[in-house]
Amino acid sequence: MPDGSITNRALPSNLISLSGAEFISRLLRTGITIGFIIGSVVFAFIIITGGVSWISSGGDKGKIEEARKQIVNALIGLTILFSIFAIIQTIGFLFGVSLTNLSLPTL
Repeated sequence: MPDGSITNRALPSNLISLSGAEFISRLLRTGITIGFIIGSVVFAFIIITGGVSWISSGGDKGKIEEARKQIVNALIGLTILFSIFAIIQTIGFLFGVSLTNLSLPTL
């Protein structure tokens, strides 16, 4: 490494040596993983805030209905998230292509 370069010892050094196709593959896999993590965290946040809204509604029918809709929407979002995961796995199984671990051909 040249003098004066900034490095991060926490990152594996093999990231530097990735070719274009390998980099795209790693980027796609990381993006999918981060998307699932963010979706799960958002689900947890929305379900907790919906539960707190329900508890603090004080018996007001409008607030209870609003909190119920928030919880139902969070559950629908989680169902969609896991459906996407199931579709990705099914495509991988049927066509022999793993979308979470692509190996793109190099030119």
